[in-house]
Amino acid sequence: MEAEELENVDFSREKAKEYREKGENRKAELILEKLWNSSNKDDVYLLYDYGKILRDNDKSDKFIEICREYARNQIVISNKYIIRLLCWCIYDVYIKDFEKNEKSDFEEFLKEAKFIKNNCVQLSKEKEYFNPYVLTIFKVIRVYFKSASVNYKEVLKWLEALNPNELSEEVYNFQDSDGQDREMASKKEFYYQYKTKALEKLQRYEECIKVCEEAFNSIEQFHYRNHIWIKTRLYFSKCMEADSDIVEDEISKYKKLAYKENQWFMYHKLSLICWRYGKMEDALLYTNKALTCKFEFEKMNKLLQDVALLWEYKGNILNAKIYYEASGYYRNRNGWKMTEELEFAISKYNLNINKRPDTKLLQKIATEYVTQIEGENEQVVVGKILKINGDYGFINVRGQKDNVYFKIRDVLNSNLLSVGSIVEFKMIKTDKGNRALNIKIRGNKNGRNMYK
Repeated sequence: MEAEELENVDFSREKAKEYREKGENRKAELILEKLWNSSNKDDVYLLYDYGKILRDNDKSDKFIEICREYARNQIVISNKYIIRLLCWCIYDVYIKDFEKNEKSDFEEFLKEAKFIKNNCVQLSKEKEYFNPYVLTIFKVIRVYFKSASVNYKEVLKWLEALNPNELSEEVYNFQDSDGQDREMASKKEFYYQYKTKALEKLQRYEECIKVCEEAFNSIEQFHYRNHIWIKTRLYFSKCMEADSDIVEDEISKYKKLAYKENQWFMYHKLSLICWRYGKMEDALLYTNKALTCKFEFEKMNKLLQDVALLWEYKGNILNAKIYYEASGYYRNRNGWKMTEELEFAISKYNLNINKRPDTKLLQKIATEYVTQIEGENEQVVVGKILKINGDYGFINVRGQKDNVYFKIRDVLNSNLLSVGSIVEFKMIKTDKGNRALNIKIRGNKNGRNMYK
């Protein structure tokens, strides 16, 4: 639509409002643009109307330009309605889709986010969406957590700008790509998820214990296994802060949780607890046990260095060099800074960190050591995959009445798994029955002499 169409139109805010109510936003914008440009640039109400129509027309960036151009006029720009609208426009342009824009600049993103934080306040959960304060803070935290090296101090600073009692507990319901009904965790749950992690990483264990307990008292239903991750942080923090007379009880609780969940990072933390109290043999066992789980190379970088340190402490320099080299390789490949311990080991042992590690060897060493130490505590058996249901399934073992439960994440080369596959695994007893761990595929239902 051209401006000429409005030649005989009454150029007034009332006429612009009329067009806007009829959905003719472009006409409303042209009227308000002309009124603003011909004004003394000091009419708060005119600027607000003009800003609203610009935002409606996806021109938030233009309103930002206008406000910053006339920022010297404090009467206009300090108006709370103008500030709120400006913050929404900044959220539209710089914050909302930051990750999707390849040309986005993190420093600019952070600067604009700070402007919103400094010029808005957290509203009650019922009025949360009246300004972009909460949305902006959570976006900043998500961006920090997606970086290669998370700045937990900064994450905590942003989290401390929120009052959890005023965060929404409402979950978001949606359908996934398979048409399944899902729920997204509430903002309050995300707050506790992020804060407990940041406090644990910063070794502020007393505070972490307090916030973990607060989370369990505040949230009735958790999503995405957040109750497990928060419980892990609670137990870990208690272990790291425990007095000598109760530390064994706390370690026992953490160990029980780690064995139940069978996640590599839980075993790694269990090793750190043992290291903390001088239990070096136990620490070596649990770092190796972590390596027998799902192998996530880059994520395991610190684990690879720790197991190397422990092998070195035990006097097995050959194994130490293998794991130091692997840790150095993944750090070098990703352009991450080498730790002092790793730099010293690379120089001392003249390691080649450009050589791709033999991942099978890394896991073989770990598996053999765990098997040697744990001995008969875990029973190695062979069975046939009976059923697969999403991320879990059941294995039939000949001569055994009850089928054995397993999770897909515990299967090596799970992409090759199918009903009828012959598998070898370690069977442990849990309070809910037998469970399979460290599952290896030996063949399929057409193989012979394999199902014994």
